[in-house]
Amino acid sequence: LLGEGGWIYLEADRPFDEVACTALGLTLYRHGRAGMVHYHLLKLHTAGEPACPDDTKHLPRTPS
Repeated sequence: LLGEGGWIYLEADRPFDEVACTALGLTLYRHGRAGMVHYHLLKLHTAGEPACPDDTKHLPRTPS
């Protein structure tokens, strides 16, 4: 179980895109790649919080 506003660290063999995140009620804050593994930092939306808050636009993302 994940509490409201909780964080998730995800590793996968492919990128987890923002459309998929939003459909699950998550915001993609960071994404990067180390070798063949894509890593992601996701946050569960809280009540009343926008799906993609503007304050995340400045965070660096590693190109895929």
